[in-house]
Amino acid sequence: MRGSPLFRTAVILLALLLLILPLRSLTSARSKAALAPLLPVAPVAAVQLTLTSTSVPFRFQVSHLGKTIWGGESSASSRSKSLTIPFPAEGIDLVVQASWPEKKDTAIRVDLTRGENPPTTRTLWGTEQVNDVVTFAPSP
Repeated sequence: MRGSPLFRTAVILLALLLLILPLRSLTSARSKAALAPLLPVAPVAAVQLTLTSTSVPFRFQVSHLGKTIWGGESSASSRSKSLTIPFPAEGIDLVVQASWPEKKDTAIRVDLTRGENPPTTRTLWGTEQVNDVVTFAPSP
């Protein structure tokens, strides 16, 4: 056996002590907060929204991005409103809620007209009420 066991132990302890600083900086380093990526702003578009119901009166509410953009009650079969909303290239999702006092199958037609384009139509059916998402993509 060569060398003193006490000397070997001291060399090993010295090597471990020298490794403490790099290991500490590697394991306790705080990562910098990643910057949020910049999201492109969707272009704003003027749209004409028309709701047509097969039964009257009816209550309705239209939401976009979690915010109510139009709501009310109608005694006429059709209601229209001009809105200015963000309209990205992928299209938009509108949450349409409608209810009727009568318990029968009823339809509500949702027409969206953007600029000079022809209207895009979606129809929802329900008994007493309907709550659904309709997607409108831009015309090619």
